[in-house]
Amino acid sequence: RRFRIESLLGKGGMGAVYRAIDTSTGEAVALKTLLPASEKDPALRRRFAREAETIARLQHPNFVRLVHYGEREGEPSYVAMELLDGDALNQILERETRLPPRRALHIVQHMLQGLTYAHAQGVIHRDLKPENVMLLERDADPDFAKLLDLGIAKLVGTDDARRTRLTQQNELIGTPVYISPEMLRGEPLDARADLYSLTVVLYEMLASRPPFDAKTSTALFAMHLVAPPPPLSEVAPELSI
Repeated sequence: RRFRIESLLGKGGMGAVYRAIDTSTGEAVALKTLLPASEKDPALRRRFAREAETIARLQHPNFVRLVHYGEREGEPSYVAMELLDGDALNQILERETRLPPRRALHIVQHMLQGLTYAHAQGVIHRDLKPENVMLLERDADPDFAKLLDLGIAKLVGTDDARRTRLTQQNELIGTPVYISPEMLRGEPLDARADLYSLTVVLYEMLASRPPFDAKTSTALFAMHLVAPPPPLSEVAPELSI
């Protein structure tokens, strides 16, 4: 009853995100809820609650801000976050194909500032990709980056019954194009897993394509594990890097 839903912003396999108004403050927020089928799954409810806990832990300018979390018997669980007025990095890359090196490094610097804080708090994102980087104008900076979607973030030191490699549906977590080798091998993760994924994002910003591309996830996984990335000098020689 605290939030008035105005419109649907997006929908996925587990949940939906709405534009809503916090009636107690008048603030516009992004309201994320579990879909009814997901709401019935205790494991997914726990994962959703852990996402809210993680967002609350990361009070940093380069992470999306938590407004409120709600969980009540008979009602949908929800996470209310600040509503960001900007474009996701993948949308920008679709329009502009590639970014100038100076702009790409500026965006990466923002990402690293957020990750430095997250890693100090014992949080590993585990799903860095252009879709989870939002660029907005802030303090005269047109490319102020905020990191989103902590749904599969790992809290270092917590006991994961299925370790870091598998979800409750027994599926590999993460996104194949950006996943780190140690995540594929099911090894214990630290900050370097995020840095690997961030570097794949940087490569894509510079070269207009990720370092590895294949028709199947299995082939992509093999490339991450054993193939050397093609040098930028070969993929995009016009950049003179």
